[in-house]
Amino acid sequence: MFRLLGLATDVLFVRGAAAPAGLPRMQLVVSFVVAAVAAVAVRSGVGALPISELAGEDTEAELAAAVATTRRLLAWVGIVAGLSALGVAFALVAAGLYPRLPPVARSLFAWFGASTALRWLCVVLTVASIGTFLGVRLLRSAASERFRPDFLPVASLSVGGLLVGAVWMAHPTVARRAIGAASSDTGRRLLRNLFETLGTFAVVLGVVCIGLAVAVLPLLALSIAGGLRLLGETTGAQLAAAGTLTAAIAAAIADLSILFVIGGVAASLLVWDLGEFAATLGRELGRQGSTRRGELVHAGGAVLLAAAASVVAVGTVRAVDSVPPTATTSAVAATVTAVAGTLLLFVLAR
Repeated sequence: MFRLLGLATDVLFVRGAAAPAGLPRMQLVVSFVVAAVAAVAVRSGVGALPISELAGEDTEAELAAAVATTRRLLAWVGIVAGLSALGVAFALVAAGLYPRLPPVARSLFAWFGASTALRWLCVVLTVASIGTFLGVRLLRSAASERFRPDFLPVASLSVGGLLVGAVWMAHPTVARRAIGAASSDTGRRLLRNLFETLGTFAVVLGVVCIGLAVAVLPLLALSIAGGLRLLGETTGAQLAAAGTLTAAIAAAIADLSILFVIGGVAASLLVWDLGEFAATLGRELGRQGSTRRGELVHAGGAVLLAAAASVVAVGTVRAVDSVPPTATTSAVAATVTAVAGTLLLFVLAR
């Protein structure tokens, strides 16, 4: 970033070679571009100022016309400067027109391309105009009746401040424990170099922020999908059921007890069933309808059915363990049939 900033500063403010026999094409193109940007920025700044609004009734129309004329003139200056940059870049040099110009025109072009003071003036005008535009817009928003102080991200700033404070107090301990937990000398040396180069506070806070960003990515994706209206009214229940099923699959991969696996699968089906039923009932009866009794009855029946299905599935798996090893194919077929039948029974019994 600093190298790019230094390069931009060199291009903007380093005086070019203004030899009478040649044209400093790069410096001249940059000068025209900077002048065009300054003209557009000043036009925006002048348009944001409440000049005619603060004037009297007698001069309001005249000032409004003067402001409109000034902004139109600045727009033409920006257009001409932009086209001049293209003309200098291609026509004057590529077509060999520069040597044919009068000496006064060549000297003027050379001065305009090599003048650092002129570029400084354009940059100052650009920064001042952008600041004026933003400042006036901010004042208008603050003075507007639609301004809501509760729009300020007080909660976000407070939580972020607490997070930064917690990391500031804990980063030395975290760094020591991270170095101590390294499994090799290479890892410890790498962590020490990283902490010495960037600082323990920056590294720990960066890890925390990256973890939070990764955790927020699914929520951001859901928010974008909701804004594009790609989500249905039962998407929440479906996502919760999918998460519960994923936990059950993770339990199976981790070789936990069969109770956790079957219980997770049954819980995912239960969440999906209750969410679908609540959405359907609410859509049919409307917001004013009384749905509590129906939901409680359905929830009780679903819980009993899920418990029964879990018992059947666990019993089937336990029974398979007693089957002799010679009947492996039959055992697998029986297990798949029992589990599929249990799930199908649960779905059809809704």
